[in-house]
Amino acid sequence: LHDALPICFVKYFTEFVMALNIKSWEHYEKGNESLASVYTDLYYKARDIALDTFKDDDLNYFIQTTD
Repeated sequence: LHDALPICFVKYFTEFVMALNIKSWEHYEKGNESLASVYTDLYYKARDIALDTFKDDDLNYFIQTTD
């Protein structure tokens, strides 16, 4: 079970980053640029955390999924 936890986290965090990006675009398209900006900032911070933290297969999964 413990071997499965890291990949579960990687998948969860990848989905979280993608959700931030989607919400940013949703609010931008609705004309709420201030809220879109908040989501955009959070997206880039979360993305940078993933790029700085994930290694090897985890990093490849993140890049392929979010590309």
